[in-house]
Amino acid sequence: MKNSVHDAEIALAEARSTYERSRDLTVKGLISQQDDLESETRFKRAQAVYDAAVEKYKIVEESGVPIALAAGGNDSAPERDLAHGRRRHPPSGRAGRQRSPRAGPRSTAGPRS
Repeated sequence: MKNSVHDAEIALAEARSTYERSRDLTVKGLISQQDDLESETRFKRAQAVYDAAVEKYKIVEESGVPIALAAGGNDSAPERDLAHGRRRHPPSGRAGRQRSPRAGPRSTAGPRS
């Protein structure tokens, strides 16, 4: 959850900075009004995404649900299924790394003579 807010905050700061530069360049006649309008649109979109992320974070925080559980935990590791006390694995149903398709078939035979 906090990462979503942080990511949206970074995107908003970048969009704001770009928009401010665009405004200056438009006033000086160095870029078109169309480019300025597109920059403004990106800024407003980033503001909306940030506002939504903050609102979502506040709702979860006020609900009393631990933030880590509401966010789904760490996406790169199997999550703990608290209701059943067991691990949930990625959608593939396999834990750990997947074999590369280039690795070839697995050999079940013992050492070659």
